[in-house]
Amino acid sequence: MRKSPNLHDVAREAGVSAMTVSRFLNGSAPVGSYARQQITRAIENLKYRPNQIAKSLQTRKTGNIAVLLGNISSPMSALTIKGIENVSFGNRYNLLIGNTEFSEEKERRYLDILMQKQIDGMILAPSSKDREPLQEIIDRGIPLLFLDRHVPGVQADYVGFDFENDSYNVTEHLIDRGCRTISVICRRADLINDSPQVKGFHRALERASIPWDRQRILYCHPSTEDAYRCMGEIMESGTRPDAVYIASNTLASGVLRYCKDKNILIPEDCMLACFDSLGEFDDLIRPNLTCNEVPAFDLGVYVAELLMRRIHDGYERPDGPQRITLPGKLLIRESTGDAGGPRTGSETGARRQTVRVSGEAVTG
Repeated sequence: MRKSPNLHDVAREAGVSAMTVSRFLNGSAPVGSYARQQITRAIENLKYRPNQIAKSLQTRKTGNIAVLLGNISSPMSALTIKGIENVSFGNRYNLLIGNTEFSEEKERRYLDILMQKQIDGMILAPSSKDREPLQEIIDRGIPLLFLDRHVPGVQADYVGFDFENDSYNVTEHLIDRGCRTISVICRRADLINDSPQVKGFHRALERASIPWDRQRILYCHPSTEDAYRCMGEIMESGTRPDAVYIASNTLASGVLRYCKDKNILIPEDCMLACFDSLGEFDDLIRPNLTCNEVPAFDLGVYVAELLMRRIHDGYERPDGPQRITLPGKLLIRESTGDAGGPRTGSETGARRQTVRVSGEAVTG
């Protein structure tokens, strides 16, 4: 069997030193244009592939970053991963993607495995409030960025949607449509940060002087079956709501299936609104769902670009961790009684869209 070419073979073929080839491959020092051409030609002729393990021992970089999300199959997560991959691929980093299913045990196992394999950075949508394994990552000098949710007490950057204000906008729209009894279905995982969607919902009710009833907020597992059960609990209670606000698009299918099975007319019997759209499936749903459309792809780009800066520039942050929030866009559709098709929140007086960085509003 033919032996695979090594770095010294490339140097011999190119007529340069092994040190020059190493500098070229690692980008650790400038290499002249003639030498670059010779090395590139030698690599192509020999079909040389660098030994990544040996390279990582020299540079202390693995070229791998980890992404742990609760549900990678959701439309929102898929777009976010696409944004992360777009940036990481351009920076020659590989993605190690894990699906925690919002399980604390599964998340901890992933963290243990990744610490053994070694990574250059991590993007995490946490499902647990356990600070110990996350602090270990930071203590090792590995940049850690939170996505969507954060763990209190852990000093790490955060990039997420403007959950509270966007939720406020959705609830305000339902109130403007005449709804006074509104139920909410949330994921249990949202409790890790005291559910900012519920905070926005509560704030909108208070502003409209509508009584706050915690019994109308249900938390469930992110599955069609559990969302179906929650919708049944809401609709079969003593007082049916005027509207149901679905705080995650992963729960929308269960709610819609319940309405179909029980012949509940939307919006005549009950209005529906969702925190996020269902992406390319939106046009297949009748009636179309009023929703807060979030920039999931942009979220992935933001968090990946910030992680690249942390990896390349070091983990020291004289200004402290950054907190970046991206606002959504309210799309008003048939499920809240608008037969005229989708309209954006800007047509109904919604606030100007902003990206918030470190608590300061920056025009988006």
